[in-house]
Amino acid sequence: MENRKKLIPIIESVLFCGRQGLALTGHRDGGRVLDNDDVSIDANEGNFRELLKYRAQYDDHIHHVLSNAKNNALYTSWKIQNKIIEIRNKLILENLVKKINSSLYFSVLVDETTDISCMEQMTLCIRCIDSTSSIIEELFLQFVPLM
Repeated sequence: MENRKKLIPIIESVLFCGRQGLALTGHRDGGRVLDNDDVSIDANEGNFRELLKYRAQYDDHIHHVLSNAKNNALYTSWKIQNKIIEIRNKLILENLVKKINSSLYFSVLVDETTDISCMEQMTLCIRCIDSTSSIIEELFLQFVPLM
């Protein structure tokens, strides 16, 4: 239960950055977030870490969590950030699938595109009729890389 309380501000910060379309990582993405030994106070550590620092200034719980975490349980690494995003993606997809399954009619929309790095990908969308409002909706599901 205690670890869940520690994770809440970290999860909230990852989700906030995602909602705002902000990149999470910076040039330095490891170690403690609240480190008094920083050589340069002006060094930008990325949106996620800077947001946690900012929140810790005004929230004693977050400050306590970030200051007292063991080095092997900081929960702020890029791996944890990616895992949080992966779990959130799974929850969103589950909700969309429930919505599609509750619809009387749906159709699959597929389009092939090339992203900025010249990687071909397929866009997968669903058009369905909302079961409560009878409004036609187009729901983006995911990009599927094409090899």
